[in-house]
Amino acid sequence: MIKTKLSLQLRHVGFLLICFFLTSQAMAQTAAIRGSVTDANGLPMAGASVLLDGTRRGTISDASGNYELKVAPGNYTLVVSYVGVITQRKQITVASGSVSENNFEMQNSGDLNRVIVVGSRSAATRSSTQTPVPIDVITSRELNLTGQVEPTQMINFVAPSYNSSRQTVADGTDHIDPATIRGLGPDQTLVLVNGKRRYNTALLNVNGTIGRGSVGTDLNAIPAASIERVEVLRDGASSQYGSDAIAGVINIVTKKGTVGISGRLNVFYGTRDQAGLNGSFTYRKQGLSFTINAGTAYNQYEGFGYSNRENIYQDSTNNFNTKNNYLNESMRPNFRANLQYDINKLNSFSVVLNYNQNNFDNNNYITYININRFGNIYRLRQRSINSTGDNYNPSVNFSYTLKTKKAGESLKLFANYNYSDNSNLRDFVESFLNLDYSKSGNDSLQQQTNLNFTTGYNFRLQYDAPIVKNKTFLSLGSSYAITRSEIDAEAW
Repeated sequence: MIKTKLSLQLRHVGFLLICFFLTSQAMAQTAAIRGSVTDANGLPMAGASVLLDGTRRGTISDASGNYELKVAPGNYTLVVSYVGVITQRKQITVASGSVSENNFEMQNSGDLNRVIVVGSRSAATRSSTQTPVPIDVITSRELNLTGQVEPTQMINFVAPSYNSSRQTVADGTDHIDPATIRGLGPDQTLVLVNGKRRYNTALLNVNGTIGRGSVGTDLNAIPAASIERVEVLRDGASSQYGSDAIAGVINIVTKKGTVGISGRLNVFYGTRDQAGLNGSFTYRKQGLSFTINAGTAYNQYEGFGYSNRENIYQDSTNNFNTKNNYLNESMRPNFRANLQYDINKLNSFSVVLNYNQNNFDNNNYITYININRFGNIYRLRQRSINSTGDNYNPSVNFSYTLKTKKAGESLKLFANYNYSDNSNLRDFVESFLNLDYSKSGNDSLQQQTNLNFTTGYNFRLQYDAPIVKNKTFLSLGSSYAITRSEIDAEAW
């Protein structure tokens, strides 16, 4: 019994000696790095970063500017950094069991790198930049987040290269916003709907508006609720689509609906007196899709403006001031029917019927004031301009696709007929007033009538095929377009 107890005690003593020996060896193989970090005035810097270069070891200085690191013996590069000061690096050697003292006095960097904190782009990738030309793909969610109710203004808020601005005192252009890509004309941007060419309107932009002398496409005739996404090709594509795609291409992809029968009713109202109603009906089954969209929209824009001009001559000065206010109203009914049918796995066709109408009534009132050098009014005039008009745009689109058994190879035929009728009546009434703003009875009246008719036929044949191990694609196309326009203008 005595021998057993003595054996256990000896074992315990031996275990303690081994632990003491291992601890002593570990302590003999460690070292420390300590010091302080101060600024150029000798004041302690709390929170300075102290790192061992090439490792994950590091610490920060405390409130007194002191720091300490436990390390193994060896050679290190000590890196000390802080916002607004020059980063310092120092080579040190630490012996086993020793403490290396290293103090740093940081110097101001003089200037800081600029930090950009303002941005509007989403973190998600929205642009395809690996394609031969850049393409922006804008989803319906991004369009709705703009808070706008018209497609032109929605795209204007999210596509940097696209610009559309509302016009005033410009007849029908007040309601068919001219849009440009990269600053080129509205008639140099091709608009597609589901890959099919969208027709231009018969409205000729005049009166110093954007795209003066050109004819554009009315994107606002497409119900915003039916848009699935918008693809904006931000470069010229005239080699494939023709000369009207010099500025770029906008392809609007509409919603497909679910399998079976579905419907959607949308009501919207904007703070700028914009209101609308749009409904859709969709029937889909395997190989067949039929969709009808119909609705109407109402817009009312009201505003005012003024200008003060001083004319300086060699011996006198005078002023010419103007005040104006306007009220523009428009009603825009629209209808669209789309039939898509897959005859078999290799053949399919689609037919699209469109009808859009725009009825507008614009009223503008301008007061002209002439003031002499003494500040007295010596001439007063008032001019009222009333512009009413109608715009009708029916069209038919047909497409046929033939696929081969070779993956990616297809032949497509597109055909389009469109007709646009735009009529506009303008009444000018100019009244000369007495200095107390009463009517002098000396008035003038002028009327103008503009009638524009446009008829267009478009045909396009496109062949696509993969070549070179399906890594390169060949695309060939040919298009033929006929457009006939008639303009009848009268004034009396």
